[in-house]
Amino acid sequence: MTDAPGFTSSADRLDEATSTTRPRLWVALAALALVVVGALGWALFGAVPLVAEGTAVAYSSQGQQSVLAGADGVVRLSVTFGDEVSQGDEVAEITSADGSRVTAAVATGAGTIHAVLVADGSAVESQTPLFIIVSDASTSTLLFYASQVEAARIHSGDDVVVAIAGSADLSATVSAVSEIPAPAAEMDAVFGLAAFAEQQLADDGGAAYRVQIDLEESETATAGELANVQIRYATVSPWQILWGSADVG
Repeated sequence: MTDAPGFTSSADRLDEATSTTRPRLWVALAALALVVVGALGWALFGAVPLVAEGTAVAYSSQGQQSVLAGADGVVRLSVTFGDEVSQGDEVAEITSADGSRVTAAVATGAGTIHAVLVADGSAVESQTPLFIIVSDASTSTLLFYASQVEAARIHSGDDVVVAIAGSADLSATVSAVSEIPAPAAEMDAVFGLAAFAEQQLADDGGAAYRVQIDLEESETATAGELANVQIRYATVSPWQILWGSADVG
């Protein structure tokens, strides 16, 4: 039986549909194969950086001076972290327990209040350090306090990206990693705010290890500035991560 003029047989239409579908199928399969091959290549030969990230502080020990309490009593602070002072400026008052005597504490030199070591309204003894003043506010050194696990992974020479608010990212390098935990008093002095230092210590599990970071030559920060740092301590392949053979912590 022959088809009427102008009509195509069912077999012819099936052949035509099949011949049209096959190239599309092959194209789709080829695209899928490329994706799979690309993913396998990335898993085997790609690189994923492992980083320790947290808050560091720009630190300077040049021209560092301490302001001490001149008597026992309750301290009232007149300045705060980051304030500029001149030599002889009153920075605090200490009132005796009976209120009969008020002793002024004055800045021992010009500079920036880099650390506030006591809380306003607290009781202090004579010669208690109240503030640290830094006369040279420009520094290329940052201090980061790492947990014990992080400190074991970080090494001198590791690359660091430093982000300070309002500035472009800076490049830096780890120059030293402490092998013993830092005393809480050191962190108080470095961060300038006891509450912030206490939070850092708590975040690090009660033991924090000092990591010194040096900015690249000609790059500086202002002492006391806080910065976000990313320390790249290793590079692994995605395959290692997927199989759990990389210590990504």
